[in-house]
Amino acid sequence: ARVAAAAPAGSDPVPPPAAGASVPVTTATTATTETTHAETPSVTSGPAAPSTAVEANAAALAAMLASMAPPSAPPASAPTPASGETAKTYGEVRHVLGGAAELRGALEGASAAGALTVVDWSIPTCGPCQRIRPAFERMARERVSVLFVGVDAAASAENRALAQSAAVRAYPTFHFYVGMRRVAELTGADESRIASLVDRHAPPSSLSRAALDMQAAISAALMTLRSSCGSLGEFVAATRTLLVFVGNVVTHPGEAKYRRVRLANAAFQSKLGRFAGGVAAMEAFGFVKEGLGDDASLVMSETNARHEGLRAMRRLLEQALPPTG
Repeated sequence: ARVAAAAPAGSDPVPPPAAGASVPVTTATTATTETTHAETPSVTSGPAAPSTAVEANAAALAAMLASMAPPSAPPASAPTPASGETAKTYGEVRHVLGGAAELRGALEGASAAGALTVVDWSIPTCGPCQRIRPAFERMARERVSVLFVGVDAAASAENRALAQSAAVRAYPTFHFYVGMRRVAELTGADESRIASLVDRHAPPSSLSRAALDMQAAISAALMTLRSSCGSLGEFVAATRTLLVFVGNVVTHPGEAKYRRVRLANAAFQSKLGRFAGGVAAMEAFGFVKEGLGDDASLVMSETNARHEGLRAMRRLLEQALPPTG
C-alpha cells in the first residue's frame, strides 16, 4: 500500500467506512493531476454482473435505448426503468444509487453508443464537491453527446462499496471512460481541467441534426415499447423484429415490396405490433400508415428509405443486440 498523504486543496479525503468495512489507503495527488489507464475498470467485474453474456448484452441494449434521446426532444413521459436499465440522462447528470451494477449498466450503454462517460465521485460533506456541482451539471446540459454520471459515495451501501472498489481516495475525483476503459482521472474541483479532458477524450459526433431528431423519436417509442413488454427478453425480440423490417429497407431502398409492411402481418403482430410503442417505433424510422382494414400497412417512401439517419440508427441498435443462437 502507498503511504497516506494529505488531500490537496480542492479535494476532501475519503471518509471512514462503515463499521466492519475494510479501510482503503487514503492518498491524493495535486488537485489537477491526470493519470491514464489501460485496464478495464473494476466496476465491470463486480459481484452483481449478469450471469450470462446474453443477459449482459441485453442489459446494455436496454441501457443504451433508454438513454439515447437528446434533451431537445425528450419523450413525453419516460417510464420507470426496469431492472438492468438506466434512465435517460444525456443532457443531464445521471445519479447512481445502486452501486456497481447500475454504474456498469451506464458504462455499457455509453460504450455501445460510442460516448465518453465522466463519473463524478463525491460526498455531501465535501465543500469542493458542492462547489463544482453546478459546473458539472452545466457541462452535462451543454455536451449532450457525453454521459455525465454522479456517484455520491454516502448515498447507499452499494455506492460506498463501489467507491472503495474503484480506489477513490479523495473527493471530488473524476473518472473518464471510453469503451469500458478508464482513460483519465482527475482529483480536485478544477472546472477547466474537467472541460479539457472532456474535449480530449470525447469521440467526435458523427450524427447530423436530422439523425439526432430520428434518434430522439426512436428512443421515445422504444421506451414505451420496453414498458409494455413483459420481460427484457420480449423487448429484445421486439427490437430484433423491428430491425428486420428496417434492414430490408436499408438493403433494398429502391424496391417497394421491402418498404411496405401489412399491419396484419403475423410476424409483425406477434413480436412487435401488439405492443404499445411497436407501431410508433416503425414510424420513428420513417414508416407511415396507409390504407384501412385488412389493407392497412406501414409504408416507407423511397426518400425516407434513403434518410441519412436510417443506417446510423440501425447500426446503433444492432451493436447492442445480444448474439443469436
